Amino acid sequence: MIYWLQAFNLHRFCINCEHCVRYGLNQPKGQSCTEYKQALKTKIELSCCLWLRRFMLFVHSLKRKGEIMKKFVFLLCAFAFSTFSFADDAADVEAVIHQYINSETLDLSEQTQLMASDRTYITNGIRFTNNEKSMAIQTAGNEVLRRARPGIKRIATVEDIMVRVNGNSAVSSFYRSINTSSGVEGVRAGQSPMNTNYQTGTMVLFKINGDRKIVHTHYSPTK
Repeated sequence: MIYWLQAFNLHRFCINCEHCVRYGLNQPKGQSCTEYKQALKTKIELSCCLWLRRFMLFVHSLKRKGEIMKKFVFLLCAFAFSTFSFADDAADVEAVIHQYINSETLDLSEQTQLMASDRTYITNGIRFTNNEKSMAIQTAGNEVLRRARPGIKRIATVEDIMVRVNGNSAVSSFYRSINTSSGVEGVRAGQSPMNTNYQTGTMVLFKINGDRKIVHTHYSPTK
């Protein structure tokens, strides 16, 4: 600030030693007022250049910080999007599994719609690679049960679903219980009203034409 005051004094007054001393300019001995004025002007210009440079560096740093902040926000949004996307995919897989379990009745027509045409099916140590025939075999067995046990019902439940998603593929494991009633005549004959089979299931699903389809199912007895 003193530099600006000194410059103002030099500009305002006819410079001589008396004024210089009075207004605190204190030029070195042997140096005329004109020489001192020029030296002081140069010093002021250098000081202004220094502060201007500092200001420009400060502005540049703000711009750089702004760019860094933009990149950080972009990465944060990308991470949030991927997290939400993964959560949505996992929820979609769970929804298909629940729909599959809820349709595990004596009528498997709804359940069949959840499967890919080339689904593989493993149960009781037997593997079926032709899904159409596999479902036909299960449907035929259920039809025999209906005739043998009038009033029979089947209700399935699922517990502890675990899902892992990798792009368009997903794998899930869970516990399934199949509860089948014995029917009125069976109970009269001394059978238990309800028979329950506990199974450990593994299911693989692919995203096909935007929908999750079951491409593999494996059941083993739960010990």
